[in-house]
Amino acid sequence: MVDLHCHILPGLDDGPATMEESMAMAESAIADGITHLVATPHSSNEYFFDFAQVRQLRD
Repeated sequence: MVDLHCHILPGLDDGPATMEESMAMAESAIADGITHLVATPHSSNEYFFDFAQVRQLRD
């Protein structure tokens, strides 16, 4: 199964605050049968989208 809308990246929006919470979400998704997911953080005035931070998390 593919999850096309997941707030899994830590510290960016109303998703997990820490990498540990993010990893727990990923492990839960795997246990639920998710094989792929798309990280979809909010980008708005409330949740500023910091591309440098996202790149750092990606790398």
